[in-house]
Amino acid sequence: MTQSIRFGEFWYLYFQVIRQMLKITLWFPVLIQGAIALGLAVIHNQIFSPFWGPALNSWVGLLYPEAVDAFFRYPEHYMIFPMIFSGSARVLNFLSEAFLFGIFCDMLISLYKGEKPAFMLSARRALSKYLKLTATWAVLLVILFIVSKYFYVFLEDVIGYSLHTAPRRQFLAMLLLHGVNVFIYTFFIFVIPSIMLGGESWAHEVSRGIKTSIKHPIAAFCMITIPYSIAAIPSLPLFNTRKIIEVFNPELVYQILLVAIGINIIANFVLIGTSVKFFMDKSE
Repeated sequence: MTQSIRFGEFWYLYFQVIRQMLKITLWFPVLIQGAIALGLAVIHNQIFSPFWGPALNSWVGLLYPEAVDAFFRYPEHYMIFPMIFSGSARVLNFLSEAFLFGIFCDMLISLYKGEKPAFMLSARRALSKYLKLTATWAVLLVILFIVSKYFYVFLEDVIGYSLHTAPRRQFLAMLLLHGVNVFIYTFFIFVIPSIMLGGESWAHEVSRGIKTSIKHPIAAFCMITIPYSIAAIPSLPLFNTRKIIEVFNPELVYQILLVAIGINIIANFVLIGTSVKFFMDKSE
């Protein structure tokens, strides 16, 4: 059975999280994740480097063999840059994101329990649950990957024509895909906090997190939609990189991506901060 949450109670979560932003140590996990994404973007822009160039050639050939030639041509490099970066980010996210988010969750749990958050202590706790965190995150990432891979094919079959010939409809389809991804993520938003709080078993921790989302679907959906919709705004032009290259300059694609990474750091802080506090309140 779903349960409602008062409007004032929901927005008070954000007030509490904004106050926690003043605590510098709490930023460490999301800043590290942001630094990983930033480093990945910088490396992917080093196609003419004698060291990174050959490595990128092998890596891109593994992920997107059909895109290797275009990735090493200018300005085509920037036309497909977001796609290649996104694919590489998924791999790194599988290895590091759940672990770092687990550290952040544990630091917040300590804070909300009245204890002093400590990065290294939380890192040890998250490391002890690394397999649980990573396996859970892998399920989410695989689902999102499958949806993103086949969504446009499915949609084109339904509407009966190619979206490549209709830019406006392609943009609407992109927004629809974003909504579908948020809907899927809604079921996982409380799973990492649940794992870090502990339970009888991994299955119990995962099911407890999912059940909380089912009981509070609107709150869970809004908790994801608000920060990530704001974070998605600077990324919107990246869905039409050809236009950016033709009207402005190719390097602008790279610069927009860097801005999006920075805003995503804040979005992750807000999302995890609100989800941990909400889950702790509702699981008491």
